[in-house]
Amino acid sequence: EEPPEDTFFVFTAQNRYRLLPTVLSRVTCYALPPAAPADCLRRMKELAPGHTEEELNRALLRCGGSPETGAALLKDPAVQKRYAAAEEMLAGLAMANPYRAIAAAAPMEKDALREMYNLPGRAAAGCRAQIAPLLQMCERNAHLPLVTALLTERCRR
Repeated sequence: EEPPEDTFFVFTAQNRYRLLPTVLSRVTCYALPPAAPADCLRRMKELAPGHTEEELNRALLRCGGSPETGAALLKDPAVQKRYAAAEEMLAGLAMANPYRAIAAAAPMEKDALREMYNLPGRAAAGCRAQIAPLLQMCERNAHLPLVTALLTERCRR
C-alpha cells in the first residue's frame, strides 16, 4: 500500500474525471497546456509528411494541440471517420436537428457493436451468426441505435 519514502509516481491521464475518486484523493494534479499551434504544426509535419498546408491546418484545428492526434487525423481512416461523424453530430445539434445528430452517431454505434461481438471461440461465432440477420435488417431500416441494448443483452447470454 505505502511506497518507500521519497518515492514519486507520475501518472498521465487525458481526463482526470475518469479516474477513481480514491486515486484523485491521493494525488496532486497538474494540467499541462496543449502544444502551441506552431509547435503542433511542426511536429505533425514530422509525424505525417507529404500533406498540404490546407490538410495540416484542418488537422491542426481539430487536434486540440495534440500533434499525435493531428497526425492520426491525417493518416488513419478510422480516426477520420470518427471525427467526420462527430462533426456531423455537432452540426445536427447546432441546427437543433436531433435526427441528423442521431443518424451521424449510428455508424459509430454499429462499429462499436461489431467490435463487441468479435469475441474469440465458437460461442462468439454462434452469437454473431444469430445476430447477423438482425444487424442486417436494422441497417436496412436504420433502426440500429434502437436495438443495440437488446442485441448486447442477447449476445451476453
